[in-house]
Amino acid sequence: MHVATNDLTIDPSTGANSTTSKIESWKIVEVLEVLLAHSIHLRDLYKNARWQTADIQFRRLRQLFDGHYKEQIHLVDVLIDRIHALNGAGRVFAGDFLHRTRFSQLLRGRASATRLLAELLDAHESVLNAALPTQTKMGK
Repeated sequence: MHVATNDLTIDPSTGANSTTSKIESWKIVEVLEVLLAHSIHLRDLYKNARWQTADIQFRRLRQLFDGHYKEQIHLVDVLIDRIHALNGAGRVFAGDFLHRTRFSQLLRGRASATRLLAELLDAHESVLNAALPTQTKMGK
């Protein structure tokens, strides 16, 4: 049982207020929102990569991108659920979820495939950097 007093919630069993847990929740929501933005960008990159590898010679690469695209869709859903669970839904906007179509030509040769893979690798590194705890980032 919690007793509400103005804006603070006090747990009668411990006498502690929940302001600390609210602050921690908002910090987690901020990190989740950054991860969500990166994941949406990555999802869009995979969508574009799937389109670029429509040629028969890139069939296996397209299958790989298709699987990763579907996983990114699932990850975006999970992140949204976590943000909602922490009452952070106020800052999640529908515009963030629109698929941005970038028109480009189909891949031509190995150099194009390498460039596409390098772009995806950079996007994954951005996600990993965003996921690192703040203390780890500051220690570098």
